[in-house]
Amino acid sequence: MKRLILILIICCIVACNTLGISEEDPILGGWYVFINASDLPSSPSIDAVAHAIMVVTFEENGNITFGEVDYGKDGSIAINEPTSIGKWERNGTEYSSSIVTVGKDKMFFEGDLLYVMLFNNSTYVGLRKMEVFDPYTNIYRK
Repeated sequence: MKRLILILIICCIVACNTLGISEEDPILGGWYVFINASDLPSSPSIDAVAHAIMVVTFEENGNITFGEVDYGKDGSIAINEPTSIGKWERNGTEYSSSIVTVGKDKMFFEGDLLYVMLFNNSTYVGLRKMEVFDPYTNIYRK
């Protein structure tokens, strides 16, 4: 009986590896940062903005997309539609990104944040993982 269970376990492991069934990479999906512009130093590009939301998506094919919504102090909204900004890759437990105008750099997890160098100033941005909306369980009706 023990041999049968051991053989079944080995067959399941081989089948999962053969079919490509594996745990999803934790970097995949949408990540965001919410910015309260009043917390930032004054600059011409930020002075008209009240809040901003940046969304970065890491796709299975290695693409990185970036989109942003800026909420102006005057009630205006500026939308930067999602655009491909580069590629990401994983080597073992190490992650790296290659982003246009920024170059190639490492990415790393610290707690529940993913740190990525998004801008060309050697500053990493800590992104939070977005949860996928499920219309069957994420809606409450009274």
